[in-house]
Amino acid sequence: MRKLDNNFPKSKVLLLNLKREPFEVMVTGEKKVEYREIKEWMRSRLFDKNGNPKQYDYVKFILGYSNENPFFYAPFISFEELKEVDETYSNGLHVKFNDEKYGIKLGEPIMIGNMRLEEPNK
Repeated sequence: MRKLDNNFPKSKVLLLNLKREPFEVMVTGEKKVEYREIKEWMRSRLFDKNGNPKQYDYVKFILGYSNENPFFYAPFISFEELKEVDETYSNGLHVKFNDEKYGIKLGEPIMIGNMRLEEPNK
């Protein structure tokens, strides 16, 4: 896993929350695209007031809504509007839609935090 460079505090980071199933396959790098509804909230994160695409260095994904929850950073590659996705992942997560959504393309996770290791069976 790559470390963040010294300029990381100056990086532009998009913050997104995830439910458990998507988090599980994204933190491992298996799922490399995050799909989001095309709504005003997401549009405001991806475009500036003039309608120009914003550029980010990383996306920080948090499991749920607490800063104490597991998280990871992945490089932000790009985004586009996608239609008709049908994918199944190793944990059983099935992503299927035929309306347009934003697809945020990611690089490999580079920093993981607040992960708790499972205790071995006694």
